[in-house]
Amino acid sequence: MRVAPLACYASAFVFCAVLLAGCSGSSPSSQSLPAGSIGQTGRIEASGGTIVFNGRSFKIGSAAAQARAIQARAKMNIVLPPGALYVADPSLNGVMVYNEFSTGSAILPYGILTGPKSQLNGPVAVSVGTDLPCNTTGICTQYLWVSNAGNNTITAYTLPLGSWNQAPAGVITYNGTGACGPGISNPYGIVHYGPFGTSTSGTILQTSETVVSSTKYYIVGFQANLFGLNPCNVSFTSPNYDSPSGPSIYYGLSASIFNANRDTVTSQVLSPGLPPGIGPPGIVWALPHSAATEGTAIQQGTTTANSYVWTTTSADTNYPNDALWRCQIKAFTLGTCASARGGGATPVCVNPGVSLDDPTFPATSARQKWIYVPNITNGTVTSYRLRVPCTLKSTFVNLVSPFGVAVQF
Repeated sequence: MRVAPLACYASAFVFCAVLLAGCSGSSPSSQSLPAGSIGQTGRIEASGGTIVFNGRSFKIGSAAAQARAIQARAKMNIVLPPGALYVADPSLNGVMVYNEFSTGSAILPYGILTGPKSQLNGPVAVSVGTDLPCNTTGICTQYLWVSNAGNNTITAYTLPLGSWNQAPAGVITYNGTGACGPGISNPYGIVHYGPFGTSTSGTILQTSETVVSSTKYYIVGFQANLFGLNPCNVSFTSPNYDSPSGPSIYYGLSASIFNANRDTVTSQVLSPGLPPGIGPPGIVWALPHSAATEGTAIQQGTTTANSYVWTTTSADTNYPNDALWRCQIKAFTLGTCASARGGGATPVCVNPGVSLDDPTFPATSARQKWIYVPNITNGTVTSYRLRVPCTLKSTFVNLVSPFGVAVQF
């Protein structure tokens, strides 16, 4: 049974950002809801300014005073670190920015993207990538995409940020037409795929938590740089999907999209282009003890033998500890994650002792060779070396309910 952390309340004079290493997480915005209250969705649902996640309620912007204080402390200092770590937090109604290379037990943010110009509304997931337009030398535009559960949109910001209250370059909104499953409805995780050369743009793929026809979940894609009201450019479902979330992409001889379901990780092959092609349902990695999976991240190597898919699991009655697992990509494709080579029979990190606390959508850094894990309950992001056994390297603070992270490469 979880014990709620001490609340960290924001005011004009006392707030977490000023306390530095003090109170990093809080839960005044969170409360338990009766079982079954999510209804015809998976684990996330938003309505009336509140996000329901795994039976808990988070009020969008409940810690707005804390967000404004962090923004005021940053002032006009918008010089981003060499490697920026972006964290979506719906209670702050913002995206916190950190230096991914920092080490220590109480890493403070550089600042926070929030405010009326940002058009953020319950951000729960982020993705970073380059896409069209590209210049004459082939350098394309770098974007930060943010999934907003509060109004079912995806906002896109050009990087580097020019303001902590930056307006998006555009907003992706589903226009309700085409064979798009649920469209953007209770979005949970997003990942960018592409572009393909300097003339074919990529796609933002998002996992929707709204069920279609009572049983089907979908992954729905939208052209990454086509803003406004539009139909999707691809949608696909699988009998293996069960509240899909936290997608990530492995790039090998062919690309594959991985995502976490309630207690499995699934994959499907992607083919390049706009829209991308999608292969048949692939292998299913059933986590030991039916551990409750939340998100995935790819450790990209040069071959399937030195590449891994990582997944977070949150404690429940089936498996009572928060944990971080991995499986070799080669073993995954063979269906042998549970083998000694696959490495998926036991967790890489497991509580107690590793500071995981309701871990959700992780991200990896190829440069740093770390994995970053948001922890909803204690309001932190923790980082670990991409190896076995895990080593806790950093704790990023001043968050309230972090859902998703992304690293600017």
